[in-house]
Amino acid sequence: MQLDHIELKHKRTVALTILLLLSVIIISGLVLPVLAHYQDNQIEITKLESRLRLYQAKITSREQIIQQTSDITKSVYELGIFSSQRSIPLATADMQQQIKNAVISSGGELTSTENLANQAFDGLLKLSINVRFSGRVETFEKCLIRNRSRKTLFISREN
Repeated sequence: MQLDHIELKHKRTVALTILLLLSVIIISGLVLPVLAHYQDNQIEITKLESRLRLYQAKITSREQIIQQTSDITKSVYELGIFSSQRSIPLATADMQQQIKNAVISSGGELTSTENLANQAFDGLLKLSINVRFSGRVETFEKCLIRNRSRKTLFISREN
């Protein structure tokens, strides 16, 4: 292509236009995608930083939650409504022994115990025992008073 017949002023204008077109092409083809990728990365970094802060807060509160759980578990076991036994037969035997001790310490005599069918109750297992014992009415009253706080005995299954 020969540009001899075009004036110098027009040659400069054409060269400047070509330079501007090449600059626009380079900017739109290379620089803008890089900037868009950079902005996407900054947004992702911000999201990850907020997630990291959330996890750090959970980690720092972990010990406190473990301590609170331990305190609650201890207070529940102190109430005597959960069995510390790990299996149903052991919990039932433990409950029978508690009833036997209550009857004997009240002055009565245990004649028989019978395990009744276990029933699911609000996600827990309800153990039932039929108890027969002999003694005076006062014995029965003492036994009821002694076991009033133990109306229900739950089994805790911790792993």
